Amino acid sequence: MKLEIDEKIVAENATAELLEDLDFSQNISLIAGESQFLQWWVEDDGAVSINFREGADQEPMTTDLADGFSPEEIINAFKNFLANDNAWTRNFEWSPHSELGPITREDQWHASVVLVDETTPATVLCNIGISEVIDQIPVTQFVMFGLPLQNPDENGLSTDEESEFCDAIESEIAQFSEDQGGVAVGEVTLEGIRRFYTYNDAPEAAFESFLERIATEYDCELFCEIYDDPEKMRYWADLYPDSDDDFEEELEDENVRVDDSDAE
Repeated sequence: MKLEIDEKIVAENATAELLEDLDFSQNISLIAGESQFLQWWVEDDGAVSINFREGADQEPMTTDLADGFSPEEIINAFKNFLANDNAWTRNFEWSPHSELGPITREDQWHASVVLVDETTPATVLCNIGISEVIDQIPVTQFVMFGLPLQNPDENGLSTDEESEFCDAIESEIAQFSEDQGGVAVGEVTLEGIRRFYTYNDAPEAAFESFLERIATEYDCELFCEIYDDPEKMRYWADLYPDSDDDFEEELEDENVRVDDSDAE
């Protein structure tokens, strides 16, 4: 589980020892995957609360601590949550937290062709369906997986010949990201490389293992680059269409993928 203090990651894999000296003047969050969390939250007016969600199919809950609290009790709650023991929840009175409703999304893919400069084309595929909820997804790493194309065309774009292979790699990356609580957000093909973009907070060892498996099973040289992007700025700047005029093609079926050749 990740430990965040004031919405900044301080540990990718929190330990009980890190929870011993919590500063209750700060916002504290333990986050597991996309939708399981425990938060100690301090409002601007000084009011404090605990927010808790057990999983994606559970409603977020909150408890008001206006009558005071025991630091030891709060620390124990965080330790128990870390250990996947939710017996501590019986020590508080809960009510639904309407502002932390379920994160729901409908994948919707937008394909376009852009010119990087006067002569260099790129195909861009963006998951615009998550635009309204992406800022709520508690994942902070923007990850680019790069796949060198084996037979790009004269413009450095993919061909029908490689579409099946690229789709297989895309499916592997999407599944890996989902397994780690992340989400696939787009693709760009440019100068002979297909780039798959995800938000994924997997630990370094998980990325290494995944890349090794793909290299062995598919005989390719997949690589990745990881960027800190808690504000999701790269999604908006690098992938999302500039304006409604750019919406040339939209795909509402989450199972549909666009071949770059179709978008050209």
